[in-house]
Amino acid sequence: MCFRARGTVTEQSDCRHPPSGRRVETRTLHGQKVRVEVCDSCGRELVHPLDAQVALHTPSPMAAPTLAASEVVLALLGAIPDRPIINRIVLMKESFLSEKEAFPELHVNSEPLRFIPYDYGPYSRAIDSGVNDLQAGGLISVVSASQGKKQIFSLTDSGRQAATKVLDSLTPEQVERLRRKRKGWDQLGYYGLLRKVYEEYPSYRSKSKIAAEILPTRKLV
Repeated sequence: MCFRARGTVTEQSDCRHPPSGRRVETRTLHGQKVRVEVCDSCGRELVHPLDAQVALHTPSPMAAPTLAASEVVLALLGAIPDRPIINRIVLMKESFLSEKEAFPELHVNSEPLRFIPYDYGPYSRAIDSGVNDLQAGGLISVVSASQGKKQIFSLTDSGRQAATKVLDSLTPEQVERLRRKRKGWDQLGYYGLLRKVYEEYPSYRSKSKIAAEILPTRKLV
Protein backbone atom coordinates (compact mmCIF):
# COMPACT_ATOMS: atom_id res chain seq x y z
CA MET A 1 0.00 0.00 0.00
CA CYS A 2 1.39 3.38 -1.05
CA PHE A 3 0.13 6.91 -0.79
CA ARG A 4 -1.01 8.71 -3.92
CA ALA A 5 -0.84 12.47 -4.33
CA ARG A 6 -3.66 13.70 -6.53
CA GLY A 7 -3.92 17.50 -6.64
CA THR A 8 -3.96 18.71 -3.06
CA VAL A 9 -5.42 15.47 -1.73
CA THR A 10 -3.34 12.62 -0.42
CA GLU A 11 -5.01 9.23 -0.38
CA GLN A 12 -4.13 5.61 -0.09
CA SER A 13 -4.02 3.74 -3.37
CA ASP A 14 -3.04 0.30 -4.63
CA CYS A 15 -0.72 -0.02 -7.61
CA ARG A 16 0.14 -3.59 -8.46
CA HIS A 17 2.49 -2.83 -11.32
CA PRO A 18 6.22 -3.46 -10.73
CA PRO A 19 8.34 -0.55 -9.46
CA SER A 20 10.58 -0.92 -12.51
CA GLY A 21 7.75 0.59 -14.57
CA ARG A 22 7.67 3.85 -12.63
CA ARG A 23 9.53 7.13 -13.12
CA VAL A 24 10.30 9.59 -10.32
CA GLU A 25 9.12 13.17 -10.59
CA THR A 26 8.73 16.09 -8.16
CA ARG A 27 5.41 17.51 -7.04
CA THR A 28 4.33 20.18 -4.57
CA LEU A 29 2.12 18.61 -1.92
CA HIS A 30 0.65 20.79 0.84
CA GLY A 31 3.36 23.37 0.11
CA GLN A 32 6.19 20.82 0.38
CA LYS A 33 8.32 19.38 -2.42
CA VAL A 34 7.94 15.61 -2.52
CA ARG A 35 9.04 12.90 -4.92
CA VAL A 36 6.36 10.85 -6.61
CA GLU A 37 6.64 7.62 -8.54
CA VAL A 38 4.50 7.85 -11.70
CA CYS A 39 3.36 4.46 -12.95
CA ASP A 40 3.69 4.24 -16.73
CA SER A 41 1.05 1.51 -16.85
CA CYS A 42 -1.86 2.99 -14.86
CA GLY A 43 -0.80 6.62 -14.49
CA ARG A 44 -1.10 6.61 -10.68
CA GLU A 45 1.16 8.99 -8.81
CA LEU A 46 2.50 7.40 -5.65
CA VAL A 47 4.34 9.43 -3.08
CA HIS A 48 7.88 8.12 -2.78
CA PRO A 49 8.19 6.01 0.41
CA LEU A 50 10.95 8.24 1.79
CA ASP A 51 8.68 11.30 1.46
CA ALA A 52 5.49 9.64 2.71
CA GLN A 53 5.79 11.28 6.13
CA VAL A 54 5.19 14.66 4.51
CA ALA A 55 1.94 13.36 3.07
CA LEU A 56 0.92 11.83 6.38
CA HIS A 57 1.71 14.67 8.76
CA THR A 58 1.02 17.84 6.75
CA PRO A 59 -2.55 19.07 7.20
CA SER A 60 -4.58 18.69 4.02
CA PRO A 61 -6.01 21.91 2.54
CA MET A 62 -9.50 22.13 1.10
CA ALA A 63 -9.89 19.89 -1.92
CA ALA A 64 -9.95 21.60 -5.30
CA PRO A 65 -13.44 22.13 -6.71
CA THR A 66 -14.74 20.11 -9.64
CA LEU A 67 -15.43 22.24 -12.71
CA ALA A 68 -18.70 21.75 -14.58
CA ALA A 69 -18.59 21.71 -18.38
CA SER A 70 -19.67 25.34 -18.61
CA GLU A 71 -16.94 26.28 -16.12
CA VAL A 72 -14.35 24.52 -18.29
CA VAL A 73 -15.39 26.84 -21.14
CA LEU A 74 -15.28 29.88 -18.86
CA ALA A 75 -11.83 28.87 -17.60
CA LEU A 76 -10.49 28.53 -21.15
CA LEU A 77 -11.89 31.88 -22.26
CA GLY A 78 -10.96 33.55 -18.98
CA ALA A 79 -7.37 32.33 -19.14
CA ILE A 80 -6.80 34.90 -21.92
CA PRO A 81 -9.93 37.07 -21.62
CA ASP A 82 -9.04 39.51 -24.40
CA ARG A 83 -8.47 36.77 -26.97
CA PRO A 84 -11.65 35.14 -28.34
CA ILE A 85 -11.68 31.52 -29.44
CA ILE A 86 -12.45 31.33 -33.12
CA ASN A 87 -14.44 28.36 -34.37
CA ARG A 88 -16.63 26.00 -32.36
CA ILE A 89 -14.43 23.07 -33.41
CA VAL A 90 -11.39 24.79 -31.89
CA LEU A 91 -13.29 25.41 -28.64
CA MET A 92 -14.32 21.76 -28.55
CA LYS A 93 -10.76 20.53 -29.16
CA GLU A 94 -9.25 22.85 -26.55
CA SER A 95 -11.83 21.56 -24.06
CA PHE A 96 -10.84 18.01 -25.03
CA LEU A 97 -7.13 18.74 -24.49
CA SER A 98 -7.97 20.40 -21.18
CA GLU A 99 -9.55 17.19 -19.92
CA LYS A 100 -6.96 14.84 -21.41
CA GLU A 101 -3.75 16.79 -20.82
CA ALA A 102 -3.95 20.10 -18.98
CA PHE A 103 -6.20 19.20 -16.05
CA PRO A 104 -4.37 15.99 -15.08
CA GLU A 105 -1.06 17.83 -15.30
CA LEU A 106 -2.31 20.82 -13.30
CA HIS A 107 -4.32 18.65 -10.86
CA VAL A 108 -7.57 20.38 -11.78
CA ASN A 109 -10.78 18.37 -11.53
CA SER A 110 -13.68 18.50 -13.96
CA GLU A 111 -16.89 16.57 -14.32
CA PRO A 112 -16.67 13.73 -16.89
CA LEU A 113 -17.01 15.42 -20.28
CA ARG A 114 -17.57 12.11 -22.09
CA PHE A 115 -15.95 12.90 -25.41
CA ILE A 116 -16.83 10.56 -28.27
CA PRO A 117 -15.54 10.26 -31.87
CA TYR A 118 -17.70 12.40 -34.12
CA ASP A 119 -17.80 14.27 -37.44
CA TYR A 120 -14.83 16.53 -36.64
CA GLY A 121 -13.04 14.44 -34.03
CA PRO A 122 -13.72 14.37 -30.28
CA TYR A 123 -17.11 15.81 -29.36
CA SER A 124 -18.74 16.35 -25.95
CA ARG A 125 -22.46 16.95 -25.59
CA ALA A 126 -21.72 18.37 -22.12
CA ILE A 127 -19.41 21.03 -23.57
CA ASP A 128 -21.88 21.82 -26.37
CA SER A 129 -24.71 22.22 -23.85
CA GLY A 130 -22.45 24.28 -21.60
CA VAL A 131 -21.67 26.68 -24.45
CA ASN A 132 -25.36 27.04 -25.27
CA ASP A 133 -26.21 27.69 -21.62
CA LEU A 134 -23.49 30.32 -21.32
CA GLN A 135 -24.73 32.06 -24.45
CA ALA A 136 -28.36 31.96 -23.28
CA GLY A 137 -27.28 33.33 -19.90
CA GLY A 138 -25.47 36.26 -21.49
CA LEU A 139 -22.04 35.15 -20.29
CA ILE A 140 -20.50 34.57 -23.70
CA SER A 141 -21.02 36.21 -27.05
CA VAL A 142 -21.13 34.07 -30.19
CA VAL A 143 -20.71 36.01 -33.44
CA SER A 144 -20.78 34.49 -36.91
CA ALA A 145 -18.00 35.38 -39.35
CA SER A 146 -16.78 34.39 -42.81
CA GLN A 147 -20.33 34.16 -44.12
CA GLY A 148 -21.37 31.91 -41.28
CA LYS A 149 -18.49 29.46 -41.68
CA LYS A 150 -16.90 30.50 -38.37
CA GLN A 151 -18.10 31.50 -34.94
CA ILE A 152 -16.20 33.79 -32.60
CA PHE A 153 -16.58 33.03 -28.88
CA SER A 154 -15.79 35.77 -26.36
CA LEU A 155 -16.71 36.71 -22.81
CA THR A 156 -19.27 39.39 -22.08
CA ASP A 157 -18.76 41.70 -19.10
CA SER A 158 -20.86 39.35 -16.97
CA GLY A 159 -18.92 36.43 -18.42
CA ARG A 160 -15.62 37.97 -17.37
CA GLN A 161 -16.88 38.16 -13.80
CA ALA A 162 -18.05 34.55 -13.93
CA ALA A 163 -14.75 33.41 -15.45
CA THR A 164 -12.80 35.27 -12.76
CA LYS A 165 -14.84 33.47 -10.10
CA VAL A 166 -14.00 30.11 -11.69
CA LEU A 167 -10.31 30.91 -11.97
CA ASP A 168 -10.22 32.21 -8.40
CA SER A 169 -11.04 28.66 -7.28
CA LEU A 170 -7.67 27.59 -8.72
CA THR A 171 -4.20 28.50 -7.54
CA PRO A 172 -2.31 31.30 -9.33
CA GLU A 173 0.15 28.68 -10.62
CA GLN A 174 -2.68 26.60 -12.09
CA VAL A 175 -4.19 29.66 -13.78
CA GLU A 176 -0.86 30.70 -15.27
CA ARG A 177 -0.11 27.23 -16.58
CA LEU A 178 -3.59 26.97 -18.06
CA ARG A 179 -3.02 30.33 -19.73
CA ARG A 180 0.20 29.04 -21.27
CA LYS A 181 -1.55 25.86 -22.42
CA ARG A 182 -4.30 27.79 -24.15
CA LYS A 183 -1.82 30.19 -25.73
CA GLY A 184 0.09 27.24 -27.17
CA TRP A 185 -3.07 25.63 -28.55
CA ASP A 186 -4.20 28.93 -30.08
CA GLN A 187 -0.84 29.31 -31.78
CA LEU A 188 -1.26 25.95 -33.49
CA GLY A 189 -4.19 27.35 -35.46
CA TYR A 190 -7.19 25.41 -36.69
CA TYR A 191 -5.32 22.82 -38.77
CA GLY A 192 -2.41 22.49 -36.35
CA LEU A 193 -4.74 21.88 -33.41
CA LEU A 194 -6.73 19.25 -35.27
CA ARG A 195 -3.53 17.61 -36.46
CA LYS A 196 -2.29 17.36 -32.88
CA VAL A 197 -5.54 15.81 -31.67
CA TYR A 198 -5.83 13.40 -34.60
CA GLU A 199 -2.21 12.24 -34.34
CA GLU A 200 -2.05 11.90 -30.56
CA TYR A 201 -5.58 10.52 -30.02
CA PRO A 202 -6.24 8.47 -33.18
CA SER A 203 -9.30 6.67 -31.81
CA TYR A 204 -11.17 9.98 -31.75
CA ARG A 205 -10.70 10.58 -35.48
CA SER A 206 -12.39 7.30 -36.47
CA LYS A 207 -15.64 9.03 -37.50
CA SER A 208 -14.17 12.32 -38.71
CA LYS A 209 -15.33 13.62 -42.07
CA ILE A 210 -12.17 15.69 -42.48
CA ALA A 211 -9.46 13.29 -41.32
CA ALA A 212 -8.06 12.90 -44.84
CA GLU A 213 -7.87 16.68 -45.15
CA ILE A 214 -6.09 17.12 -41.82
CA LEU A 215 -3.63 14.22 -41.99
CA PRO A 216 -1.62 12.78 -44.86
CA THR A 217 -2.87 9.39 -46.05
CA ARG A 218 0.12 7.58 -44.57
CA LYS A 219 -0.89 8.66 -41.06
CA LEU A 220 -4.43 7.36 -41.35
CA VAL A 221 -3.41 3.71 -41.38
